[in-house]
Amino acid sequence: MSNASAGSPPPRVTSPFPPTTTPTGFQDLTNQLLALNKNLGQLIQTMSTFVGNATQTIGTWTPTDNSGASLTFTSVSAGYTKIGNIVFAYFTLTMPSTVSGAQLSLAGLPFAIANQPYAGFVLANMARKTGSNAYSAIEVALVPNTNTVTTNTTNATASTEVVSGCIVYPVS
Repeated sequence: MSNASAGSPPPRVTSPFPPTTTPTGFQDLTNQLLALNKNLGQLIQTMSTFVGNATQTIGTWTPTDNSGASLTFTSVSAGYTKIGNIVFAYFTLTMPSTVSGAQLSLAGLPFAIANQPYAGFVLANMARKTGSNAYSAIEVALVPNTNTVTTNTTNATASTEVVSGCIVYPVS
């Protein structure tokens, strides 16, 4: 049962929007959408300018052994793209035959990793090819303020295998 008595008008609802001058409100809605579109356009232009102003560098780098085992990698292919202060370093290499129990560690990243607390939270992915098109993940740790990557895998475990990776990290 309704609380409103028969014949009385329904309660008036106050709109949070300013009153419209057109009976349907269609023109007001159109004007609001046009204003929103203009603001979004300005935001997109500002973001494009920001991204466009970021310095971009593309190059190659040479991963070297940092495990202390004096290993020489073969079939090395490594490159990077640096946009602003973020580096995308990628590589593929073949490990030599070794029985070294030292942790697989690479040096030679194209830029030193930022010496900041946030530098430990980066995207890093490495894998070793263990058979025909099968890969095994390698845990990776970056060492801030260096050009070094350490792993949880020993050189002997990766012996003669193809190791590939992509490391995204901040620089100072």
